Amino acid sequence: MKVNWKTKLEKVVEKYDEVFFYSADPGATAVLEPIQILVEELGKAGCWFVEGWAAEKLLPNALKMVHCDVHKKLVPDCCSRAIIMGQQVEFFNTYKRMRDFIDAGLAIIFVSDHWKDISKSFRPSNAYRMILPEKLFVPDELAYQLQFQYLLSVGATKTQLQNSLEIFGHTGVELSLQKISQLEEA
Repeated sequence: MKVNWKTKLEKVVEKYDEVFFYSADPGATAVLEPIQILVEELGKAGCWFVEGWAAEKLLPNALKMVHCDVHKKLVPDCCSRAIIMGQQVEFFNTYKRMRDFIDAGLAIIFVSDHWKDISKSFRPSNAYRMILPEKLFVPDELAYQLQFQYLLSVGATKTQLQNSLEIFGHTGVELSLQKISQLEEA
């Protein structure tokens, strides 16, 4: 089943005046780059917050998050804003960043590029409250079923997951396939 991620994304971001991006790892960056291009075409692209591996990649309008206070980087609360973020290997860092972004008044749209258990990104342990993004996009039906079960096991409710979790496709793989198809046989 082919999912039209562009239509799905347009629907999600239409209610926001500005959309930011966050990545730290190569996989998340690869998945978010095509998304950033579409959001830019929609006239809603804000800056890209980066750290880790992504801090060294030349991304459009990037701000390194080393000792960065997100609150100081964002304009006062004059319009609705969201951040589209990918996951990173360090689940607790993902959780901390989501907390920072929520505290800065941003809605979170999370794009997963994995089929493994990422539930610790949303609740590192029982000592932490569950943070579920407005939308949690996963690559396919298998990833949907896996994440649904993993997130239930750390305290998410079925209703929360039915409202947040959606199949989106894997934009990084899709972009790679597009580039490959454009290569000449030679």
